[in-house]
Amino acid sequence: MRRPAPEQEENMKTLTLAFAVAMALTAGASQAATLKASYLFNGNLSSSVAGASDLVLTDPTGTSGFQTDTVFGNSRSVLFIGGDNANANQGGLTFDSTGLLTSDSYSVTLTFEFLDRTDAWRRILDVEERQSDSGFYVDPSNNLAVYPVNGSNAAFTTNQYRNVALTVGPGGVVKGYIDGGASMTANTNLMEIGPNGTIHLFLDNVQAGGQGEWSQARIAVANFYDGVLTSDEVFGINRDPLPTGGVPEPSTWAMLIMGFGAAGAMVRRRRGELTYRLEERAAKGLTFEEEFMAPDDACALSRAESVATGAFKLWRGDILVRG
Repeated sequence: MRRPAPEQEENMKTLTLAFAVAMALTAGASQAATLKASYLFNGNLSSSVAGASDLVLTDPTGTSGFQTDTVFGNSRSVLFIGGDNANANQGGLTFDSTGLLTSDSYSVTLTFEFLDRTDAWRRILDVEERQSDSGFYVDPSNNLAVYPVNGSNAAFTTNQYRNVALTVGPGGVVKGYIDGGASMTANTNLMEIGPNGTIHLFLDNVQAGGQGEWSQARIAVANFYDGVLTSDEVFGINRDPLPTGGVPEPSTWAMLIMGFGAAGAMVRRRRGELTYRLEERAAKGLTFEEEFMAPDDACALSRAESVATGAFKLWRGDILVRG
């Protein structure tokens, strides 16, 4: 049998080591968030995860429906949410979390875009039966906010799909993320799910003040988890928000990210080659970094060009090799 080249053999060892580290980390992980419902809006409102009820569409104006749209460069089915901001005309969705989510320990990830009312309050999520102005919003500065507690400075752009995540943990720790990055943290019990177990998407309150804070929207994915997603899990989900098959459990992403990182550190300690840092400027304003070993600048540059999918910078220590 032909023996692999030394570089191929080293890569195989690194890959095996990464998965071994990932499995070890998984075995030692504390209670993780569990995917309980996933909606991909492929012409229906059914969950791809068994045991969850269909989403309920509120469509008083009869203008909502499935459309084909381009989401992050991919053509796919989405749900258009129509209506206007009058209470009686708002379109939206309702999820029944009964028996699925813990009221004070859950996570929601959404891929959607708002279509109008820039520079105004726009409701993303409500857990109080539309009876209170409190909730998860895009605020008039076009940032994520839990009203009336806290906001952020991460811009939410109208007419552009964004990956938004909300995590609610015991003790009232609430976090919001845009495109995989943390953008806000609040300490409040206002996002605990009410006794009826319903979560409303996009529908604003019909009682109390601040009514009419609504926008037309298109939604491509909605996932609901029992438990709190970690920042690594949110980051991993953001890397592949539009799965073509089953949605992976969040711990899969987090463990692989940590596993490859740990394996890379071991390889760097083992070999005496030069250390390079690849900074890739990817889509949606994200930047990804990776360290690797190479014998010289030419080999490092060749590797960087073969793996990078966008513009990149290549560093050797403090020396910029390309960028």
